[in-house]
Amino acid sequence: MDYEKKYKEALSKAKQVYKTPYTAHWDVMKELIEHLFPELKESQDERIRKWLIRDIKQSLGDDVYNDESIHSAKEALAWLEKQGEKEPIDKVEPKFRVGDWVACNSDDLRYLLRIVSISDKEYRTEDIQGVSARPKIWYLDKHYHRWTINDAKCGDVLAGEYDDCKKPWVGIFKCISENRPQTQFDSYCFITCYRHEFITPDSCDFCNRCKGHTIRYTKPATKKQRDFLFQKMYEAGYEWDAERKELRGLSQSEETSDQEQKPTWSAEDERMLNSTIWHLRYSVNNGDMEYSAGQLEDWLESIKDRIK
Repeated sequence: MDYEKKYKEALSKAKQVYKTPYTAHWDVMKELIEHLFPELKESQDERIRKWLIRDIKQSLGDDVYNDESIHSAKEALAWLEKQGEKEPIDKVEPKFRVGDWVACNSDDLRYLLRIVSISDKEYRTEDIQGVSARPKIWYLDKHYHRWTINDAKCGDVLAGEYDDCKKPWVGIFKCISENRPQTQFDSYCFITCYRHEFITPDSCDFCNRCKGHTIRYTKPATKKQRDFLFQKMYEAGYEWDAERKELRGLSQSEETSDQEQKPTWSAEDERMLNSTIWHLRYSVNNGDMEYSAGQLEDWLESIKDRIK
């Protein structure tokens, strides 16, 4: 579903209601519309302008002005009504649109944000972990730019569509394609969202399906898309090593983990064992011990045998 299109259609209908407000319960209706569409909410400048117009019109109707004051009041009224044709002073025209992904201009900061909605002064954004924020329009427009494939780094999770059928996929970015750097890139792996098929470079005997993703329809993946990819990856028997930038089988990872955690007997262990046995033989009062020195020495020696 094209959510951006649906949102624009709903916003257009809300604007029509604003132009021809209902007389019954309009205050409640107006509050609801402004809650759903913050961009329609009147600025403080607009509220003050309308209040002044109502006040002057009421004073003209009450006939409280003399001839000179009436002329001055009508001029002021015309000027105030004309101001309504202009944009409010505090309204900033945003550079980005709903649905855009934006990246920080600084190379030292890797912030990726998705524009969820826009109000008069603020964007509502979500990062790749789904954390929401409300940055000022002027700040984001100044320090961020619309995301492109050139902002992607090795290991980033991206989401896109196939050029020919528009079917979605989610994968891990590897590099820009050597053969078609302007239009395609390669991945370490990806999941087809319509078949739930997990694809690796070894998934097919006659071609590498991880090559040649279309840049045109690609964006950073949302948290939901990232979670979906890693869930299907695990179900297929793989896991992603973010530090080494490699896809590994779960059995391989478990073996590596066992090897890393398995204790080994070192020269330092040997030295400490002999030192402990020496102190046990010459410093311990056997009469106060639950076990004999020989039993304790045998137990210490058994530690060495079990580790080896």
